Amino acid sequence: MRTVVIVNETKHTTLATAEWRGTVIGRARGLLGRGGLGAGEGIVIDPCSSVHMFFMRFALDVVYVDREGRVVKTVAGLRPFRLSVGGRKAHQTIELAVGTIAKSGTEPGDQLRFHDTDQLTGSRYAAKTRAEWAVRRRQGGRTAARVAHPCVSLRRCG
Repeated sequence: MRTVVIVNETKHTTLATAEWRGTVIGRARGLLGRGGLGAGEGIVIDPCSSVHMFFMRFALDVVYVDREGRVVKTVAGLRPFRLSVGGRKAHQTIELAVGTIAKSGTEPGDQLRFHDTDQLTGSRYAAKTRAEWAVRRRQGGRTAARVAHPCVSLRRCG
């Protein structure tokens, strides 16, 4: 399971350490079956533009993000058995413990960045920032990546 640290670059705050759910099974399962999220925990569902809270046992803060990492919409304290839609521009959904949005000051228009805790260098999620793209070069018949920063862009390499 891929784990990322979500940072609000606009407000210079950390939202959470989150599990990345990019597979069909991971997206479908979400947080079903869990008793709750601790402070500083969450999940990123990619791609996802809406959330249902059917059969959930706890409330969540939900942040909808576009393809460039900008916050499109925030929903604080979404209760069980409710629906929420992020809108046309929403591409990813971040589900967080209640109170995280208020604590971090996150609001629509903020720029988020996902820092990979595993530092997956040389993979299709090669680390890069907007200013420093990973430099690809041929070495010994295979492609390798030199990484300047352990930050994962929302766009995948390769």
